[in-house]
Amino acid sequence: RLAGVGEVAPPAVGRLCPPGASGEPPMLDATAFNSNIRNSLDESWGLLGFELYQAFRSPAEKRMSMCELFAALICGSRGTAGDKAEALFRIYATYMPPHGANHVLPVSHGAATVLDRLERGNAKAGSTLQQAPMPEEVKGMALYFRIFVMRPQVGKDLIGEVFVPSLAPLTQASLGQAKLDSYPIWAPKEELPPTFRSMRSVGHSGRMVRRLKGEVIMAIAWSPARGDEPGVGQLAITLDRICFDGKYFDSVSTLNPMVTVVTHDRNGDEEQIPRWHQPRMRGTGGGAVSGFIEFPETMWRDVVLGHLHARPGAVAHGWHEDERAWVWDRAVGQQYSADDFTMRREVCEIAKDTNAAPNAISLKACRVLAEGVLQRALHCVTSRQAALLADQAFSRAGAVPGILDAALVQRDPASAELGYFGDLGQLQRDAAAKGIPCVDVRHQLVVAHEHFVAQGRGSINLFAQAPRFEDSGAPSQSALSSFVTSCTGPGLAPHWEHAGGEMSLSALQIKDPCPGKRKVLWIRFVRAGDGQRRNAVYNVDENGAFPLERLVLDMESDMIAGKTHMWLTKEEFVNCVLASPLLSESLRQTTVYDMHIPDGDLSHSPPILLDVAVADPTQEQADDDLMDMVNVRQTVVFEVYDHSHNTQTPYLGECFLPPFDQLAPTPKTFALELRGVTDRSRPDKFHKPENVDIVGNLFIEASWLFPLLDDEEGEPDNASLQERAVKEALKHTGTLKLSILRAEGLRAGDTLRDSIRDEISSAARSDPFVCVYVRNEAFHDSSKARPSGIGKGGWRVDATGQHSVVHKTPIGQGRDPVWNDAFKLELQTGGFEKRSKQRRGLHITRSAVAKHRNQALLDMVREHGELHVSFGGEPAGHPGERHRVSVYMSDSIFVFREKLKEACLDEARLEKAALQQREASLSRRSRFNDRGERIDEASGDDETMAMRTRLAQYEALAQSLSHRYIVMVFVPSKDLRDLHRAG
Repeated sequence: RLAGVGEVAPPAVGRLCPPGASGEPPMLDATAFNSNIRNSLDESWGLLGFELYQAFRSPAEKRMSMCELFAALICGSRGTAGDKAEALFRIYATYMPPHGANHVLPVSHGAATVLDRLERGNAKAGSTLQQAPMPEEVKGMALYFRIFVMRPQVGKDLIGEVFVPSLAPLTQASLGQAKLDSYPIWAPKEELPPTFRSMRSVGHSGRMVRRLKGEVIMAIAWSPARGDEPGVGQLAITLDRICFDGKYFDSVSTLNPMVTVVTHDRNGDEEQIPRWHQPRMRGTGGGAVSGFIEFPETMWRDVVLGHLHARPGAVAHGWHEDERAWVWDRAVGQQYSADDFTMRREVCEIAKDTNAAPNAISLKACRVLAEGVLQRALHCVTSRQAALLADQAFSRAGAVPGILDAALVQRDPASAELGYFGDLGQLQRDAAAKGIPCVDVRHQLVVAHEHFVAQGRGSINLFAQAPRFEDSGAPSQSALSSFVTSCTGPGLAPHWEHAGGEMSLSALQIKDPCPGKRKVLWIRFVRAGDGQRRNAVYNVDENGAFPLERLVLDMESDMIAGKTHMWLTKEEFVNCVLASPLLSESLRQTTVYDMHIPDGDLSHSPPILLDVAVADPTQEQADDDLMDMVNVRQTVVFEVYDHSHNTQTPYLGECFLPPFDQLAPTPKTFALELRGVTDRSRPDKFHKPENVDIVGNLFIEASWLFPLLDDEEGEPDNASLQERAVKEALKHTGTLKLSILRAEGLRAGDTLRDSIRDEISSAARSDPFVCVYVRNEAFHDSSKARPSGIGKGGWRVDATGQHSVVHKTPIGQGRDPVWNDAFKLELQTGGFEKRSKQRRGLHITRSAVAKHRNQALLDMVREHGELHVSFGGEPAGHPGERHRVSVYMSDSIFVFREKLKEACLDEARLEKAALQQREASLSRRSRFNDRGERIDEASGDDETMAMRTRLAQYEALAQSLSHRYIVMVFVPSKDLRDLHRAG
């Protein structure tokens, strides 16, 4: 708290460290600070240690916090938000046995990718060996696996050994939470390497080499029965498969291995592990029960021919050729030890002098880190608000603690009948009905809560006791007074009358509603962790004082339930940080970077090769998608003709389907007036004369269902190009159901002479029928590049180039014919059809056909108007590669965005110069049309139009590139990262 005018700043006091975290030295002077800096970071930091100490130390006590310094360095460093979150986790991380409880927020793919890039092997440190143990070390292993094969003349032949040194990292609260892991198979005998047969080869510890012959994929879990006895519990082993290295065996597919497992007692003797006995029910079979844990052969061998055969009823049991592995079925491969099986204590618990891999962080430490991140990002939040934001982001159950209601009620026999209240309004109504004074004091308690949280170091308890200074002994009375003053502020200091201390209403700025009488302070709050609603009662005496008893808003982290709710794993912590926009963006924005550093100063860091694709740089795609939803841009025309024996079919008129926005999935009936030829009509001068009288109406029924696929579920990450293209097409496709019912008042198409020839002499008659045509409005008459099936003006055509009739009704009778002809059409939106349809081409080879087909699929899923900018290569003459901007691995996402804008400005300048040069060259060339008018080739040239489009895209992107653009980061695979590490 900063001191105001005329005030003296309170002395700095020690703050309680979060659970599991090591406390800091009470007096960290300049010498100790420099020593810690050099040991934790690097020797070169010692030059800056004195300057850092002088800049950030407390002026009075001359000390500073190492954890706060490391948090500040991490927040200001370069790197992604996930990298910073993982580094912040390690400041207060400690080891906790896994409990297997799920978080309300599932771990996302992005968080899992970040953690996969880091050291994932720390969580299982000590459970696998990097080299085979010495013979005398085998007796100290927790589990000892032997792999045998049956030889015709030898019998059991030992071909490999697997060692598990400790079960402590494999301890689970539930045996079903174990995950499959890889364990190396070591050769049973030491031998010389193949390339050193003539000399003695010595290993790392002065011994010969034991070859690595493969790996065993299995899951091991140890569940202690009691917390005070880690060596008594139940063991679960799930053997999934064995993969042998083929260069050490003649034929891996004929080995048919079996596996045994033992442990060692305190005398070093081998001890078999008794198997869990489960009585089988009638009608059930299979499974491994009774006896000792061992994994038999997965196939049986013919004694005559020696061939291997699958066991009866085995599904996933035996040799799998596609995986090149021996696989055990779950019924046989998953085995449990007997209950309360005893192992040696030293292989089941974490040794006091070893550093177990930190795998958990407390919720209190998360509050401390969240407060530091928000304050460094200049967010105006108090300590209490930062703690509540941290609980909202990190709480396993999603619970946010806080004070719901608080009331001060006069204490008398009448108030005892009120009981615990559910809400403040009900309490006030009950108190008013009984004539009992009741005052709402929630505001005053929230203000007091702010001060206690500010000094709680991650704790949100109200009326917390003064901290214990373990490094400097018991606190003095002045230290306690300083602590309370710093907690409550000027004018809020309570009275210390005994060891526990007291708090008064006047110190909390609460006006006593009934002086001289006893009162009750009722508080209703939400507990952190599990979100339970609870009540607390404080008895206030006649003078307005009450004992300073802590109001616990946190779950006890040392209890079983508290260990579940108040602790997070590394995966959950990183995932919560990335899922919180406030925390993740704060970490990204606090990156320290100097934009004025010339590229020459970064010569030691080569630029990275990067190809950037910006979708819809001119923001036209959103307009096109909206246009597709409002206007499908497809025209359906009904042309009515009269059937005639003459060569020319009489034209009776035409009408158009109403706009698609007037249609619905429910069928609607329309009466369409027939009209003559207009500007929208299909061009056909032979069958459609202009000067013809048109009368009559056409009655139709239409319904429109769009789209055929809703995109709420999204698409899987492993979707193929074909699946993505089909899904994209369905999102832009609708079903048009039409029913041509009848017509009324049509003009007579047949003449009287035709009627006489047809032996109808009474009057002229009509034999009408309807032809349906479809036009894509996205194509114009001036469109030069048209795909197959689309003619001039966007009308559908057949293979001969004639306009295609999508539907034709039967021939009707009379001037009021009735057809009742129903059919349906699947129509794509005009813009999508224009983008996805390709021109026909002659392809001879299969590769050309496949390339043409893949290009059609890419056109469906591609965001039109993509702009490509390449970084890292030598400047070339191609668009997007002419700039001289470089991107480095240490650049933040904000720096990358600025560099992309700079590259677009350079490309726009170069593109504009090239466009002006081309237009000047083409303007000298001209031609004339049939009417003698001059045509400028530069205005309609395809390459010129493409250059103008690119120029508009570069300029728009350089001006509008902001936070609205989402950066889709490419995440390399594990194999690609291994190749990169190998050079």
